[in-house]
Amino acid sequence: MHVHAGEKRAALARASLNARQRYRSTQFAHGPAWETYDAFGEPWKGMPAVRQLAGLPPEILALPMPGHSVGHAAIAVDTGRTWLVHAGDAYFHRSVLDRGDTSGMPWALRGVERFIAFDYHRVRENHATLADLAKHADVTIFSAHDTVEFDRLRTTRLRRDVCR
Repeated sequence: MHVHAGEKRAALARASLNARQRYRSTQFAHGPAWETYDAFGEPWKGMPAVRQLAGLPPEILALPMPGHSVGHAAIAVDTGRTWLVHAGDAYFHRSVLDRGDTSGMPWALRGVERFIAFDYHRVRENHATLADLAKHADVTIFSAHDTVEFDRLRTTRLRRDVCR
């Protein structure tokens, strides 16, 4: 499991109520092999300190985005034609990519995102960073929470497979 060292410490310590809700001991009961990172590497498309992951191909990068959690990271994958970026929990609604903030987000999602964030100021910075990254024509970003984004990606993939 590739993870920032601070994220591993928080996950195993589970020192706060928020951490106990976020990191469940059953998630680690299988004894995962941890690959931890304290520092990251070179900038990529305006993203600070991106890192190639040890033992994985260079087409897979970690994009540090602490805020949702201590060591949250998005994952970028070079598909050969474009970059696909799984932002995880860095944002909860697709409007963030257009606006760089939560002004277009449904109020309930905005509240949840703020309530569970480790550092909401960093979450907001990540929103702006992701909106800038989304301006690159060769980058597609999606989050773990937006079903519309998921359906768009799935439909695009299905169309591409049918047209081959």
